[in-house]
Amino acid sequence: MAGIFTQIRYCMDFYLVLNILDQFDQGNFIFIDVENNDTVLFNKINKSGDPIATVYIYNCVEFFRLLCLKNEIGLGEAYIAKLWSCGDLLLFMTYLVANRKHVTNCPNYLACPEKEVLNVRNLLKQSFSPYLCGLYVDAVITKMDVKPHNRILAICDRSDKIIQYLAQKTNCNVTCAEVDSIYIETDDKYDAIYSIGILEFLERKKYDEFFTFIKRCLDGNGISKCVLHTITRCDVLPISFVSVNLFPDTELPTHNEIVDCVLRNGLQMVFSEQYSHWKAGTKNSIQDNTYKSKMRDYCFASCEAAFMANMVNLRHYVLTNM
Repeated sequence: MAGIFTQIRYCMDFYLVLNILDQFDQGNFIFIDVENNDTVLFNKINKSGDPIATVYIYNCVEFFRLLCLKNEIGLGEAYIAKLWSCGDLLLFMTYLVANRKHVTNCPNYLACPEKEVLNVRNLLKQSFSPYLCGLYVDAVITKMDVKPHNRILAICDRSDKIIQYLAQKTNCNVTCAEVDSIYIETDDKYDAIYSIGILEFLERKKYDEFFTFIKRCLDGNGISKCVLHTITRCDVLPISFVSVNLFPDTELPTHNEIVDCVLRNGLQMVFSEQYSHWKAGTKNSIQDNTYKSKMRDYCFASCEAAFMANMVNLRHYVLTNM
C-alpha cells in the first residue's frame, strides 16, 4: 500500500513540475528518465534552432519526492546528490534564469544545499579571487595610478596571489587587510586602496563602516584612490533571490546603494565602469565527479547564468577623499 501511495505522490509531483515547465517561454528542454531505458519524460521546444538542454534524471521517484513533495532539498542539492545531470549545465541554468518568473514560487529551485552555505561561500571566495586577479588587476593598477614604492592597501579575503601580483606589477609596498580590519581604529594612510570580494559578503548595515574605513585609510591629498571591485545586482532583483539562489547568504548591493554610501561617508566617486561580460572560473574547475567539484560547478553555472542575464554585474568604482 505504501508503494502505491509513493507512486501516486510521485505522479502528482511529476505533473506539478511538468506544469511549471510547460509555462516556460524561453529555451528548449528534454527530460530523460535514465532508469527506464532513456524514456523521454518531457519535451519542450520553444524555439527551433536554439540549443537543447538535455536533463537526465537518475531516480525519478526520489528526485520528485525530495524536491517537490517534501521540499527537503533544492535543485542544486539534487544535482550534487547525483539525482540528475545535464550535458550543458550552464545552458540549462541560463534557461532557468530566463524563465525565473515561472518558478519563483518553487523554493530553492536554483539553491545550493542549505547545510553547505558556508562551504559554498568559502569556495566562491577561494575560486573567484585568484581567477579574477589575472583578469582585472591590471585594469585596477591603471586606475590606482600608483608610483613605485607607494603604499597599497589590499582589502580582500587574504590571497597571496593578489598581494604578490600587485607587488610585482607596481613595485609598491602592499599590505593586506581582511574584512575584520574595517572595525579597527587606525591612523595608517595609503596612496591607494584596492578592495575585491568584500562588499558582496558584508551585511547591508555594515556598508557605512566599510566606506568610513576606506575614507580613514586614504591619504587626504585628493590624489590617492580606492578602486572598489564588486558585484552588484540590478535594482529589480530581490535580495532574497540572490541570497538563496545565486550567492548563498549574501546581500549584493545595487549600483545606487553604493553611490549613496559613497556620498554619505564623505567620499567622491570619480569613475565607475561596468564590465559587459563576466565569466566564472569554470575553466579552473576540478574535472572529476567529487562532491566538492559538483557543488562548485553548479554554483559557478548558476552565477554565470545570472551575469549573462544581466541580473548581476561586475563593476569598478574609483573613489577619492573629498
